[in-house]
Parts: sequence; structure tokens; C-alpha cells
Amino acid sequence: MSTALMFTVVVKHYRRPHLLDVCLRSLRRFWGERSGRYRVIVADDGSDPIVIDAIQQRMGALYDWMVTNPRGAGKWALA
Repeated sequence: MSTALMFTVVVKHYRRPHLLDVCLRSLRRFWGERSGRYRVIVADDGSDPIVIDAIQQRMGALYDWMVTNPRGAGKWALA
């Protein structure tokens, strides 16, 4: 079996870190440990910087990349 990347999961997030945690842990349980077959990107659209920092510290091992608004930008700036 090839270990080539097969797909990317984009998880949209806005001010609900507890639900993001449930989602990311669910993905990990479903697909198992990172096998190189998938990538998880968290796209946050305007959560407060303190929330972003907490997510990165607490859940950083559960995703590969986080895309956020520039600090201080309003909601929908990511779009």
C-alpha cells in the first residue's frame, strides 16, 4: 500500500474550541495515527487571538496547518 497523501480535510472553526477539539479527536480516532495518507487543515475565521493561541497549544498535534485571519482582522477576512 502506498503512503502517498490521499486527501486533505479542512475543518472550519469560529470561536468554538471545545467543538474543534471533539472534531479533531474524532478524525484521529476514525483514521488512526497520522500515516501520511491525509492532512488536516484548521481554517479559523476571526476567533480572538487568545483563542487561537490556546488552540495551537492544546491541539497543535491534532492538525497539520492552521489558516487564520491576520491578527485584529474581522470575521470573514479569511474568505
